[in-house]
Amino acid sequence: MTSTLFSCVKNNSEGEHESTPIVTTTAVSALTGSGANSGGNISADGGSAVTARGVCWSTISNPTTDDNHTTDGIGKGVFISSITGLSQNTKYYLRSYATNVKGTAYGNEISFTTPGPSVYVAGGDSVKAFLWINGVKTPLTDGSSTSLAKSVFVSGNDVYVGGFHDGYPRIWKNGVATTLPSINYADVTSIFVAGTDVYAGGQDDFLTVGKPKVWKNSVALNTETGQYGGWVSSVFVLGSDVYAGGAHYRTQYIYTPALWKNGVLTRLSDNQGSVNAIWVSGSDVYAVGYEYLGGGIVARIWKNGVGTSLTNNGSGANSLFISGNDIYIGGYESDGIKAIPKIWKNGVPTILANNDKGASVMSIYVLGSDVYATGTESNGSKDVLVMWKNGVSTPLTNGTFNARSFSIWVK
Repeated sequence: MTSTLFSCVKNNSEGEHESTPIVTTTAVSALTGSGANSGGNISADGGSAVTARGVCWSTISNPTTDDNHTTDGIGKGVFISSITGLSQNTKYYLRSYATNVKGTAYGNEISFTTPGPSVYVAGGDSVKAFLWINGVKTPLTDGSSTSLAKSVFVSGNDVYVGGFHDGYPRIWKNGVATTLPSINYADVTSIFVAGTDVYAGGQDDFLTVGKPKVWKNSVALNTETGQYGGWVSSVFVLGSDVYAGGAHYRTQYIYTPALWKNGVLTRLSDNQGSVNAIWVSGSDVYAVGYEYLGGGIVARIWKNGVGTSLTNNGSGANSLFISGNDIYIGGYESDGIKAIPKIWKNGVPTILANNDKGASVMSIYVLGSDVYATGTESNGSKDVLVMWKNGVSTPLTNGTFNARSFSIWVK
């Protein structure tokens, strides 16, 4: 009898030669203050299907999928990742990843720093309107006629500037000018963009009566004027309501601080004065400006029509910005000899510069913990346009000509 012996030999356990994928990280591109593009290339899947891939990032080296990360499909090959939610002026570490049954592998680490915010300042140097972007001066006109830029508003990728050129009210959108309809010499002093609607406030026919004016998409809205006219200094839109602040002449020679809501006038005082800026927060309407009280000009803030003085005589409030529960006001206070530039935060003043020849804050903007402002400082013979960040002054003009700034926007 012959017997045959059989044996079973196991060649490889299932998955014995499998490993994690091989992935490399793509360089960062399209970098902004809040986002970027990257991705990776999975050149080998390790013998098992890639079930997740993407990039991960952190402010600390060697980020993992426990940190911020994207999920960009499955499988081998090249993939693209869109990174969002970044903070400005921040260093990040990033690497790609790929996952299969064996685990998660990471690509090479790269680092990048997001750019800081862009700062826009509208004003003029000599008789020419300019827009300064991060300190670089861009002309809005050719200088053949007198012009001035008085307001800037940034919406998405579009930059709107309001002012005047050769006596006519203008809006520049990304540098392209549109002249608004007007009766006579007119001016745009404020811009506000709500969705696709562009609002402008100012004054029309200021060589005669001088009419307060609000335009929506280049069409004049009905704004109560009265016999002696007035002007609009600031526009704010909330929902379907259009608010404007400025001044209204109650007699031929006495102009008073005023608000308009949907064209209906409310005088805030019978004293001479003006509203220079407004802000609407929920059901609260804030305005700042000045009044003549006790024989002098006094910086004022009104909340829902009730006025409060910020300081003593010889002062004015030009700008208003509300950030969370904090109310910032920009303006000046005189020491009896010169104007001292100030920002009041919740009523507490901070002096921005110790310029011995005088200065004033015309506009402020708050972004995060940073407070930006623009205005003028005298060099003794000319006014120099300046920008302050957290109290530190940077000149934007060289003092050859008189320069003025009226509005700042930070994004």
